[in-house]
Amino acid sequence: MAVGDIFENEFEAFCDAETGARIERLTPRGAVCHNMRFNQRHVTRDGMFLLYSLERNDMRRICAMNLENGRSVQLTHGRDVADFTGVLSANDRYMYYLQANTVFRLDLLSLLRDRVYAASGPWSIRTFTVSQSGRYLAVTETEGSRVPTFLESSDWTAFSLSPLAPPTSRIVYVDVTTGEANAVLEQKSWIGQAQIRPFHEQTILFCHEGPYDAIDARLWLVEADGTRLRSPREQHRDTIITQEFWWPDGSRVGYYFAQTGPGGTSSLRTVDPDTGEEEIVASCSPYVHCMCGCQGRLIVGDSSGSIEPVHRLERDDGLDVAAMADAEEPGDYIYLVDTLMQREMKLCHHGSTWSLRYGNTQDAHPHPYLSDDGRWVFFTSDCDGKPAVYRVDAGRFLWERLGGDPGDEDAADWGLACTFD
Repeated sequence: MAVGDIFENEFEAFCDAETGARIERLTPRGAVCHNMRFNQRHVTRDGMFLLYSLERNDMRRICAMNLENGRSVQLTHGRDVADFTGVLSANDRYMYYLQANTVFRLDLLSLLRDRVYAASGPWSIRTFTVSQSGRYLAVTETEGSRVPTFLESSDWTAFSLSPLAPPTSRIVYVDVTTGEANAVLEQKSWIGQAQIRPFHEQTILFCHEGPYDAIDARLWLVEADGTRLRSPREQHRDTIITQEFWWPDGSRVGYYFAQTGPGGTSSLRTVDPDTGEEEIVASCSPYVHCMCGCQGRLIVGDSSGSIEPVHRLERDDGLDVAAMADAEEPGDYIYLVDTLMQREMKLCHHGSTWSLRYGNTQDAHPHPYLSDDGRWVFFTSDCDGKPAVYRVDAGRFLWERLGGDPGDEDAADWGLACTFD
C-alpha cells in the first residue's frame, strides 16, 4: 500500500440497546483501527472526512475516510509513523503528523509533504499540537539518553514510575512560516502534551504526567518566550485532575476533577488562566478522557466505571471487565454533558476492554471526539474484536431527548445542542 491508494469501507449500523442512539461501525473487522487523539482536530469542519489509523501487514498508516460512502485514501507510508498524531489544519487543507522524529505537513490536495520540524541531538519528539491559526507548533520532547529503561515499557509501568525517575523534557515552540524553533522551557519531569491557547497563541498549557498523588500539580501554563511559568490550580494529594483542554474561545482551561476516598465525587471544572478562578461546570461520571466542542456548549467523555485512574485498573490483558460487569452500574459509557443545562446524558455503551494486547496502551481507549458541526461523536472500541472506529448520531439523539419527533427527517440535519436556546 502506498500514499494515495484508495480502498472501500462498509459501514455497519445498529442501535444502542439501552439509549437507542444510532451507531455505525466505520472500519473493517480483523484490522486494528483507531481514531486520533481526542484533543486534536481529526474531522473536517463540514463533517465529511475523518482521519484514522489502519494497521495492515504489521504497519500502521494514517488514512482519511469519506464519511458519506466509506471510501478511504492512504496518507502516510513507511515505518515509525506515530499513528495517533494526525491533526488537521484550521482550513482543512493540511494534515500534520509525526514520523521518524520529524513533524511533517501533508497537502491533502496534492498529497505532497514537507518537513516542518525535526528533533536534533538526543531529543525525541513525544507529542505536538498545532495552533488555531496553523502558524505555530508546540512540541514536547524528552532527552533520550536520560530516559530510564523502564519508561520505554509498553505497559503502564512507565506512567506509575515516571515521577520517581523523571526524564529531562522540554517544550519547543515552532513558527511554521519561518521555521524558527525555540525551546520554551526544560525540566526534569515528565511533561505531557503542550496545547496552544486559542486566540492567544503565545500562551501554552501543559501538564506534569504521573499518578495524581505523586506529582506537584497537573496543570501548568507558560508563555512562548519562557516567561510566567505558573500553575493555575494547586492540587492536593487526594485530588485527581486530568485531561485538561482549552475552551474553544481560549477563555478557560477545562479539566476532569475527582476527589478520592469514600464518598468521592467527580465533576467537570474550568479555571481562568489569568485569575485562577475556578468554576464547576457539571457533576459527571468518572471520565478517562473528555473534550469540549460545539462552541463550548457540549463536552463528550468516556468512562471505565471507576473513579480510580485507568492505569491502576488496567492489567496486561485489559481491565477486569468481568468484575465491572457484575457491578450494579456498568461503566463503559460515552457521555454528553450540556454545559448550559449542567446535565449529563448517557449517549451509548462503548464496550471497550481497554486492552493492551494490540501493541499500544492507547489502542483500545475510546478517545471520544465531537465533530465541529456538532452532529457526530466518534470513538474507538474493541467490543467486537479488534479495535475499530465508531460514530454515534448525537444530533438525532439529542433531538429525540429534547422532544423532537424520532421520525422527523430534519433531525438528521439538526445541529447539536449548541444551536438551541
